[in-house]
Amino acid sequence: VVVGIVVMLAAWLIVDAVMAVLYHPNDSTWGTWSSLVTGRADDNCLQQAGALPSDTLNQAELNDVVVVPNTNNTVPDYLLENMIRQEFADAGVGINKNACTAAEMASNGSLCGGTPPSCTNVNGMQKATIDQVIAIAKAVGSTKENQYVVITGGTEPGHACGNKSHQLGFKVDLRPTDAVNNYLKNPTMYAGERSGGEPGPIYLDKCRLNTYVFALTHWDITVNSTCIPLK
Repeated sequence: VVVGIVVMLAAWLIVDAVMAVLYHPNDSTWGTWSSLVTGRADDNCLQQAGALPSDTLNQAELNDVVVVPNTNNTVPDYLLENMIRQEFADAGVGINKNACTAAEMASNGSLCGGTPPSCTNVNGMQKATIDQVIAIAKAVGSTKENQYVVITGGTEPGHACGNKSHQLGFKVDLRPTDAVNNYLKNPTMYAGERSGGEPGPIYLDKCRLNTYVFALTHWDITVNSTCIPLK
């Protein structure tokens, strides 16, 4: 018993000494080891540069950050592009081509018409359009491993102009996979035929605000407002 008590006291003294050296090396009095840890809230934590409000780490003030709007669409916003692409990827939506480079955007010469570049952009796509594509992907069971929904046309130049155009983010083209065809070719959604350069049957969702045209080579979708579920 006596030996055990000596061992315990020795252990206590060792812990007390170590804690005192680590936490308060300049103190003349030590106190108990538990009070050394919890008794002083001013210096219990290790101070790291940049952790306190008064510290600086060469960080720019928020007011110093200048955001230049993309008004001419010749230089894609790659940060936003990648964010939207990641959102689509997480929802099981594929994109057939890489994003356009600045050179590809400029080579078109015009945002409307012309020859579409060999790239696909989603930067600038309306939130409702993004949500609607994701809703279709969820409805047909599209996943990262089995992508039944693939975007083939987004906000890149080369599409026709208009108030509800690709460039303004209201339109999106989808690959006509069996899963998408079976879901969108619903007799209750049929609303007639579209003529012109890309004819095809027109389908409307239950909100009667968004159109889905089967143009053989792709689904030409125009989204005015989010409508989930479609049917």
